[in-house]
Amino acid sequence: LPFPQVFNSDDLVKELRQAKSYNDKDFLRKFAKYDCVDAPAKLMHYLLLGEKMLDEKQYKDNGKSNILIYAGNLAKNGITASLSNMLNLVDTTRHNFIVTYIAKPGIRDNAHDFLESIPRNVSYIGTVGRSDLTVFGKLMFKLYGKTFRLTGLFVCYMHKYYALNFMRQFGPLNFSHVIQFNGYEWRKQLEYSQVNANRTIFVHNDMISEAKTRGNQKIGILRYCYNNYTHVAAVSDDLLKGIKRIAPRSNVCVIPNTINVDRILNLSK
Repeated sequence: LPFPQVFNSDDLVKELRQAKSYNDKDFLRKFAKYDCVDAPAKLMHYLLLGEKMLDEKQYKDNGKSNILIYAGNLAKNGITASLSNMLNLVDTTRHNFIVTYIAKPGIRDNAHDFLESIPRNVSYIGTVGRSDLTVFGKLMFKLYGKTFRLTGLFVCYMHKYYALNFMRQFGPLNFSHVIQFNGYEWRKQLEYSQVNANRTIFVHNDMISEAKTRGNQKIGILRYCYNNYTHVAAVSDDLLKGIKRIAPRSNVCVIPNTINVDRILNLSK
C-alpha cells in the first residue's frame, strides 16, 4: 500500500495533520480507476435518467459455457478440500468455472485460504446468503420451516422467489450447469433445484443417517430435490443405496472425490 499505515489513534491523528507525502497515482489507477467524488450521483443519473455520464465498455464473451458451483461457507473440511482438488483439475479451456460461497466476516480466513488454493482462471462470487422476502414470502417460509411440507402453493411461490433471488445474486449471467457441491443447507438445496440449467447436487455422506443422528436433513426436501436435479452425484458407491431409498426416481451417478496428487507431492518436499 502506498500510504502510511498506523496502528493506534495517536499515530492516526499525527498522519492526518501532516501534508500528503506519498504518490498513490498508480495505486488509484489500478484499484479505483472509476471512482470520483460524485460517482454515486453519476451512477444514478446514468441508471435512472439515461444520461451518458459514464464510459461504457462492452463485455466480450469468450464463447465458453458458464458453470456455477455452490461451495457453502468454505468450512475447513473434507468437502471444501475435495472441491479445491477438483477445481485444480477441471478443463478451463472449454468452460468458465465460477465458485459462489457465503461471504461472512467469521469465515474470512476460510475464504482466503480456499481462494488461494484454486487456479487464478477460476472465478468466484461471494454472497451474503440473505434473502429479500416480501411479507407474504416471509410468512410462507416461516410456515414451511415449521412443517417442512412441500405444498403446491409453497412450491409455486418457491419457484418464482428463487428465480428472482438468483437474478439478484448473479444478474444476467447465463449458466449451462449449476452444481450444488456443498450438498447441505435445505434452502440452497431447494434454490439450486429451481435453476433453469443442468442441475447437479453432490452427496458426500449418508443423508438418512444424518437426518436420524444429527437432525440436519429433512427427508422430504431431499426426496423433492433429488428427483428434481438433473443429476445426483454420490462420491462413493456406498451412498447409492441410501439415495435410492430417499428418491427412487433420481438420476444417480458416482463421482469420486478428487485427489490433487501434485499438491500432495509439493507439500511432502
